[in-house]
Amino acid sequence: MATLEQAIDGYTKLREQRDQLRKEAKEKEQPVLEAMAKLEVFLLAQLNDMGLSKASSSAATAYVSERVSATVKEWGETLPFILNGHTDLLERKVNKTAVLGHIKETGQPVPGVKVTRMAVVNVRRI
Repeated sequence: MATLEQAIDGYTKLREQRDQLRKEAKEKEQPVLEAMAKLEVFLLAQLNDMGLSKASSSAATAYVSERVSATVKEWGETLPFILNGHTDLLERKVNKTAVLGHIKETGQPVPGVKVTRMAVVNVRRI
């Protein structure tokens, strides 16, 4: 079995290898992603021009779908609406930083929130 120092050094070398592989993969992937994005624009334009919602080739089917995003642009307007019977708009999570800040400031937990702490190992380069 390796010594503690050997394990730390070995971990660091593996992390460097992983980072290099990720960098190389990202560099190789970039032109592919750019080409795919151009083809998506072309396909959407063609389908729209032809009045089609889908088209097929021998390899695949291209189809139009809708991607939806909902973001709060004015919290001062949104919060009263939520509190007035629309709590279904909320997700079931809280801001970890705010929860820890509250605990630090008051010494009290946030009602109904479970904070879990676990020991993990981190390795930082010297």
